[in-house]
Amino acid sequence: MKAMIDTSVLIAGLPAEIIGEIENYCSSMICRAELARGLYAYEADPAKRRQAATRRELLRLLDAIPGFWIDFDRSASDGYGRLTAVPSTAIRHKDALIAGHCVSRQLPLVTGDKGFTRFSDLEFTLVGEPEPRA
Repeated sequence: MKAMIDTSVLIAGLPAEIIGEIENYCSSMICRAELARGLYAYEADPAKRRQAATRRELLRLLDAIPGFWIDFDRSASDGYGRLTAVPSTAIRHKDALIAGHCVSRQLPLVTGDKGFTRFSDLEFTLVGEPEPRA
């Protein structure tokens, strides 16, 4: 595996270079849970039913990729514990769970969320960065 893909990237749309090599990537079941939460929230809101259909299709496509979703196991829970034992700043626990999962698997994270910079042991790539202004 090259890297784990964060929820932010799955929602925003996968970069072409990842789509072309999707079998070399994975994502945490924590990210799948975030996508499922969004699906059920959209289904509960009549104004967002169209978004529910899109989210359902995204989950269907990713579920069909063998080995894409990585279970959150004992090693991942240890990674989470290590990363959050002495936080220097406030953290979002779902991000810490994803970061711990990556660290436990020795995989970098592909994310669009700068909040992951809080985790010094995490290797990551930021995607979807705005172009610098001239």
